[in-house]
Amino acid sequence: MPEALTLSEIKSKVLEHPVPILFPDTCSLLDLIRIPFREKDSRQAVRQLQAAQIIHENIAQKNVWVILPSLIKNEWHDNEPSTSEELGNHLTKIDRLNSIVIDILEFFNNPLPCTMKFADKNIEQMLRDISKSLLDKSIAIQSDPECEKKAYSRVIGNKPPATKGGQLKDCTIIEHIFELTKSLDLEEFEKPRVFLSSNTNDYCINRTILKPELATEFESCKLSFSNSWEWANNQLSC
Repeated sequence: MPEALTLSEIKSKVLEHPVPILFPDTCSLLDLIRIPFREKDSRQAVRQLQAAQIIHENIAQKNVWVILPSLIKNEWHDNEPSTSEELGNHLTKIDRLNSIVIDILEFFNNPLPCTMKFADKNIEQMLRDISKSLLDKSIAIQSDPECEKKAYSRVIGNKPPATKGGQLKDCTIIEHIFELTKSLDLEEFEKPRVFLSSNTNDYCINRTILKPELATEFESCKLSFSNSWEWANNQLSC
C-alpha cells in the first residue's frame, strides 16, 4: 500500500496536474461489492459498474484524482471480507431458490435448458477486484492533527455527519476533505470535486439533499455530494 501523503503534498500534486477530484468514502467502495443485493434494478446495477469502470480508466489516463483519508483504506480492509461473504451467501441463497423452481419445472416435464449456479461464477472476486483497484489507485491523506481536532469538536457538537453518540470516523473523513478542498480553492482550483457516499442517513435530509449545515460547508468548499457512482461520474465530467 503506497505511503499516505500530507495535505500539503497532495495539494502540490493536484495543482501540478489539475483534474477533477473524487473523494469516495468506505461504504461507497464496498457498495461495488454489494451491487447484486443492494440494487433493485438490473440496468441501474450495470450503470453503477460502468461508471466505476469509467472512473478507473480516467485514473489510469490521469484525467481524475481519487483521494481519501488513510483511515478509509484501513476500514476497507477491515470490512471487505464480511462484505464479500455476505455477497457469497446471497448468491448461494439465489441458487437454492432457483433449484426449487428448476425441480418443479422438471416435474412438469418443462426443464430449463440451463442450470447454471451463480455461486460458481466468482462474482464476489470480480466485484472485489474493481473495488480494490479503485482503492489501490487512490491517494491516501495522512492524518492531520488539526483536522482530527475539528472532527472531535464536530462530534461533541453533534454537527453532521455526527449523530448523537458518535460517528468520529465520518467526521474525521469529512474534515480532511474540507481542509484539502479549501486550500485548493485558495489557489483558484476550478475543477469539479465530488464527495461520494451512500451514507445518506448521516449526510442528507433524504437521499439527495444535504442537511442544511453540511450544504453550507460543501458550498463554501465548492464540493459536490453524490450518493452513487453514476451520479459522481456525471459530476466529475461537468
